[in-house]
Amino acid sequence: MQEKTGRHENVDALWPQVKALSYPELKVMRDAIGAEMQAQALAVRQELRERLAVADEDYGLTIEDVIGSRKRRGNNGDVAATATYQNPAKPGEIWNGTGRKPKWLKARLDAGENLERFAVPAEPQQE
Repeated sequence: MQEKTGRHENVDALWPQVKALSYPELKVMRDAIGAEMQAQALAVRQELRERLAVADEDYGLTIEDVIGSRKRRGNNGDVAATATYQNPAKPGEIWNGTGRKPKWLKARLDAGENLERFAVPAEPQQE
């Protein structure tokens, strides 16, 4: 991935050339820039997918583990709890019940333990 900076020297240096272009030339450039932006966005997504695959393989981490999941809102607008299941041995290891089961949970279930043993109690509703 390219390094982000708060400065745009390259763009500033190109600006006089951009201003010298005709309207039809600017339209062609706009389309070419849009296509290049899409190609670079795809490349960044692919790189991130590869990095996440390594994190999943090496550490058992999913994208939700790394950045958190998008929280769903209930009818009353409150954010629903995302931790549905928790590893009692390591409380930081949680699973919200969607997607693939994490390695710690799958191993415990394969060993014959019941899923409900790992359920996080629901917090009482505040009124």
